Amino acid sequence: MRYDLTDLKLFMAIAQAGNLSRASQARHLTPSAASQRLRNLEQALGCQLFTREHKGMRLTEEGHAMLEHARGVFAAIDGMEAEAALLGSSLQGKATLAANSSSLHGFIGPHVGEFLTAFPEVNLTLVEQTSETIAASVAEGEADLGVYAGEPMAGAVACETFAQDRLVVIAPPGHPLVPQPGERPEDGEGPSCRFFDTLAHAFVGMALTSSNYAFLRELAKRHGRPLRCRIHVDDFTSIVRLVSQGVGLAIIPHSIYRRLGTAHAVACLPLEETWARRPLQLVRSSERPLTPTAQRLRSFLKGLADKA
Repeated sequence: MRYDLTDLKLFMAIAQAGNLSRASQARHLTPSAASQRLRNLEQALGCQLFTREHKGMRLTEEGHAMLEHARGVFAAIDGMEAEAALLGSSLQGKATLAANSSSLHGFIGPHVGEFLTAFPEVNLTLVEQTSETIAASVAEGEADLGVYAGEPMAGAVACETFAQDRLVVIAPPGHPLVPQPGERPEDGEGPSCRFFDTLAHAFVGMALTSSNYAFLRELAKRHGRPLRCRIHVDDFTSIVRLVSQGVGLAIIPHSIYRRLGTAHAVACLPLEETWARRPLQLVRSSERPLTPTAQRLRSFLKGLADKA
């Protein structure tokens, strides 16, 4: 069954005005032409849309249901036209990238401007998620690409290890976990320590909603100890600064320590646990091809491997 958009617009105008004459005038139709179009629409639907009364026209139960559907049709058309206009403008492509907190703030964030500058026609959405949920987001089409720390996953996604990173503890000078002056290697890194030992001390943490904090809190719970955060902040720059001021310890990716920690008075202590070594996975759907924009983003991210 086919419907004329002019008939649907006329139907909506009658429903709004409650009067055929006023609606036909608003749609630039003669009353007789409008009446004929309405009859044709009702015949096509096989139901009566209005009750004709001496004071005007009132929607029937079927008419109310039809009105909701008609509104949905024109909302979808408006959305289609808006997206077409976007694609026809300078923003000719878009992609969504899901990433865990450490990768997003420490690895991707500092370089995403380079990608947007190189491709001014692209619109990019960054979504922070836990490493455990990113593959599902990509598989379900909620994200075009994902970056997470961990081992490759199989199934509806394809993973490629494109960079290596590791988690380290940063501590202020004089902290009990930090070796005395002269005991520290020239690269500024101290001896390794166990995550369990850090739980006896106060922390500076990422935001309560961040995947980084959720990951560390869950690890602490497995050890039967709380993760005692004195303050939560939204970025690693603030974390490094607060640690240097003696507020507490923090656990951050080594790539962030290299970028920020060496400019502050903080010590770097590698973690002994195997989970602290974090291969970064670039994940895409194994069932859907990448869009040209997503393919550009994938190539750009792989080119950042030496910066991780």
